[in-house]
Amino acid sequence: MEDLSILIIPACMGVLCSLYVAQKMRTNNNNCNIQTGENTTEKRIQEIMKAELDKTVIPTIEQFLKGCTVVYLEHSQNEDELTEIWLNAYRDGQKEGFHPIIIEVDNVILDSLNAGTGIQCEDTDKFIQWRERVLMQKPADGKLCLKKRFDNIYQFITESDEYDSSEDVDLKKQDVWQSKMVGLDEQGIINYQFHTCGGKLLLVKIPVDVPWKVFAYLPMGGWNACPMPEDHLAIAKYWQEKYGAVPAYVSSSIIQYWVQQPPAGNCMPVAEEHLAYCEDIVFQGDNLATLATLAATVAKANVWFFWWD
Repeated sequence: MEDLSILIIPACMGVLCSLYVAQKMRTNNNNCNIQTGENTTEKRIQEIMKAELDKTVIPTIEQFLKGCTVVYLEHSQNEDELTEIWLNAYRDGQKEGFHPIIIEVDNVILDSLNAGTGIQCEDTDKFIQWRERVLMQKPADGKLCLKKRFDNIYQFITESDEYDSSEDVDLKKQDVWQSKMVGLDEQGIINYQFHTCGGKLLLVKIPVDVPWKVFAYLPMGGWNACPMPEDHLAIAKYWQEKYGAVPAYVSSSIIQYWVQQPPAGNCMPVAEEHLAYCEDIVFQGDNLATLATLAATVAKANVWFFWWD
């Protein structure tokens, strides 16, 4: 007679394996269903946002930019191609009397453009009146504007520490600034092309005689640490005259400048101006966490990148 244990054990193992496989399949199916559900929900949200973009935001931007030529760019174009497209338009604009700006449109760009003026983008007549008033006024001193913003940051960083009455306070503040903000990293980042975030791209030809006036057409700012639109305009005028830098790209939270020839010599003063203009690129930046790194980047970059949280 055969030993029953020899027969029973394989049979039990077969049943257990079958149960395990069945349970594993149910678990995998449940995971797939959850993942599929998440993907479906995310895809649906993206579809709704895209529909809203096409139905509401794009037509409003077109009306908002009345008087400008708007060209829709292919979404498949890479950043090298996009930079070349802008450069060609920039050269054409110098002969034909316009300045090109790449606008990346997303679902919050209208909010970014509304904040600084207090005028809704849909109210075209009021916005045109604001634009004409800004263009008639003499711009503020962009250099002074940056100095005031820098002094505020310097004060915030250096006065967060307490100092003994016997110490040379000014010297101590310089030490604090050097250790907390300047740093030692001098490698920098080579930045020679525009960066995009996946939104719909427009090439807008703005009818201005000098590039810095585009901020009268695109009044970004006035929220969080982002400068007011009039300050953007004043700073753009100063940077164009001093460095040859011109605005080239605007989104809901990013501005990028093009500079044909990076500044020569010591770029720390330029880095301090960048910090003053957009403190988030240092305080919240992954790669430009010190002024030394920022200065080294400025020394070899054709693109100045600014992002506000």
